[in-house]
Amino acid sequence: MLENFESGAEKAGKDPAELPRLIELNVIYGEILQMGLDAMKKYWAGTFVLALFNNKIYSPKLSAQNGEAVGEDTIRKKSCVSSYPDEHIQSAGTYLDLGFDQLYFHTAGPGQEEFLKNYGRDVLPRLKESVKEGTSA
Repeated sequence: MLENFESGAEKAGKDPAELPRLIELNVIYGEILQMGLDAMKKYWAGTFVLALFNNKIYSPKLSAQNGEAVGEDTIRKKSCVSSYPDEHIQSAGTYLDLGFDQLYFHTAGPGQEEFLKNYGRDVLPRLKESVKEGTSA
């Protein structure tokens, strides 16, 4: 897979070593975690079925059908589900330690504005500070 990325980058005249390494992380943060889990399952559970993407068979209908088979346990394993900022910082630090240099945080459901306000207040400043100190995980 990386070989395809590198050859594609090189074909585009880019140096693969200089491209950003980014990842989108599913997170559920706040006081009512169950609402976040329910929303993630309802709207995004199909994205946890990698075969939809690996086999290029993704469609909204297939995503919804396959999402029905995704359990809450899978969402919890593949996301950071916590009301504690330290757990989110530790989770994000794992990806920084793997070499990702751009993290995108995704949550599902209503209350997006509240999520952004709270995550931006409670988690992101502390994550930035831990990166500066070299203690990302």
